[in-house]
Amino acid sequence: MTQESDRQSSAPAPEFTEFDSFWAFYLGEHKRPGCRALHYAGAALGLFLMFRFVVFASVTCAACAIPAAYACAWIGHFFLEGNRPATWRYPLWSLRSEFRMCRMALTGRLRGEFERFGIPFNLAEARSSQTT
Repeated sequence: MTQESDRQSSAPAPEFTEFDSFWAFYLGEHKRPGCRALHYAGAALGLFLMFRFVVFASVTCAACAIPAAYACAWIGHFFLEGNRPATWRYPLWSLRSEFRMCRMALTGRLRGEFERFGIPFNLAEARSSQTT
């Protein structure tokens, strides 16, 4: 199986009317640990820049916070996951999911959440579930 065939399609996110369904979809769009790591880095960078804006009144930091955070996440989607970020259609739910994913990763509960929805936590798990 090649890396290209492991990637998801770049189809747009389906329609969602409730957050729980979107959350399951969101997790499914973040199977690769590298993509999640870029999300964590982007969220941390964005929060750090916003902190600097508040403490030092740095307009430059404020102007860079959101683009820097999204750049990290989108690199993960375009180059690692091979899918389109759901942020474009669901910006508020995506932001909520971003912080939820980060919080669950920090507290060691993220793998369990993937398991709850039957989503492979990483590429190796996805491959092993396809062969059984």
